[in-house]
Amino acid sequence: MQAIKWSTLLFGAIFVVVVAGAINAPHLYYMAAILLTLPGISYLLGALSLRNLHFRREPPSIAWAGEEGELHYVVENPTRIPRYFLSFRESLPDWIEPKSENPPIFNASPDSTTKVAYPVRFLRRGAYALTSFDSVAIDPLGVFAFGQAHPAEGEIVVYPLPEQMKTWKMVGADRYGWQEFTVVALRGSSVDPDGVRQYVPGDPLRRIHWRQTARTGHLSVIEFEEPQSIQVQMILDRQKGHNYGEGATASFEYAVRFCASVAYEVIQQNASVRLLNTPNSANETAVNARGELQLMRIMDALARVVDDAKEDISEVVRARVGRVPRGTTLFVVTSNPDKNLGEALLLHKAEGVLCSVIYVAPNSFEQNRVEAVEEQRFFQSLSSASAKVYEVRYRTDGTLLPEGITSGSI
Repeated sequence: MQAIKWSTLLFGAIFVVVVAGAINAPHLYYMAAILLTLPGISYLLGALSLRNLHFRREPPSIAWAGEEGELHYVVENPTRIPRYFLSFRESLPDWIEPKSENPPIFNASPDSTTKVAYPVRFLRRGAYALTSFDSVAIDPLGVFAFGQAHPAEGEIVVYPLPEQMKTWKMVGADRYGWQEFTVVALRGSSVDPDGVRQYVPGDPLRRIHWRQTARTGHLSVIEFEEPQSIQVQMILDRQKGHNYGEGATASFEYAVRFCASVAYEVIQQNASVRLLNTPNSANETAVNARGELQLMRIMDALARVVDDAKEDISEVVRARVGRVPRGTTLFVVTSNPDKNLGEALLLHKAEGVLCSVIYVAPNSFEQNRVEAVEEQRFFQSLSSASAKVYEVRYRTDGTLLPEGITSGSI
């Protein structure tokens, strides 16, 4: 493009000189000289455009994997001179993709602050470091571009997007959907009233608050305070070497999204949830916490977690024996058919813990490394511990669809 512009200016000057000689018009030579000096004037204007300007970047406060968002670049112009044809450039981390190939071009008015949005897509959850970006000034002719580096260290934390798994149907002796499961598992039944809330399918009809229902026109029920907080704890298998597939659709990403979905559902039911085995996470100290703050803690931990641990999942689960309160629902999410996991869960069962295993099936992903015999031994060990087992398989649309595995099929 620049070559075309230079060629146009040169051709125009030569054309004016030829015409001036042909018609004997000496004043046209001055016009040709002006055309040749335009690039120099334009260069000077572009070189001065960034002087006394202050730039900064504002990353989004919350970002979700698979969603779109915006980075904001802010320029402060404290002078009385307007600045034109400004832009910026930055090498974004992997898995953060600009929606347009070229950043927008904008102007900075005198004595003003200008904010420019740069739309991006967050392709995968993670914690991404930002270092610096360049402000760019383009001369009026668009021939030259001047850049200035701005150190701006920061971080974009992209949370895994929870999925409402209402289609989760469990088969076997206990047959119910995910919605019914949460209603049964997460409702209190104390005799101490704790307010009135909207009716949810599965609530006993004897709890209907008829006066509130008549006033609002919507079914409402009396909520009771739980005599003992319903607790859900999750252990995510982080062992290195058991991640199958690639990128945002790898088995470990499925496991992370499952934990995010369970945490979201549990928090929505006003129950307590805790995520274990995630280093540098506030969850390890937030025992039996609930509410939006706890959900954000879990999402932050899941955004940063990587599969770099050395211990087998059975060792991690066994190390928690005696530390999980009685009556807790324990989810173990893994892609590793560890035949010793059932034995570890049996120890938890003896402590009064309800154990469930979410097995992200490796053989449904591209990299098939697990033998059928190995999986058979794994399922048999879980059957001996009477653990509920659900299988999550790779799907082309990336959705989570846990399917129950009965003892007869193991």
